[in-house]
Amino acid sequence: MANIVYNTAAVGEILAQNPIEKIYFSSRFVEGRFKQVFKKTITHYPGLTLVTLPSPSPRYAQMSIDQKICRYTELLQNP
Repeated sequence: MANIVYNTAAVGEILAQNPIEKIYFSSRFVEGRFKQVFKKTITHYPGLTLVTLPSPSPRYAQMSIDQKICRYTELLQNP
């Protein structure tokens, strides 16, 4: 990936037009990129919660599949 383009305007519109309280990420890398690219956008929404889920990849072996399911269930059920 050499030329990545982020649609900051669209993300801003989505957040402005919808009662979004949480954004979920599939990795810390993705969350970090979001925080970098959309820094100005997320400062306008101080109540927005950013949640990083355990990576679903089988290469992420720090957790078993059962542990991942348990953690996903915990994170997705909390309001």
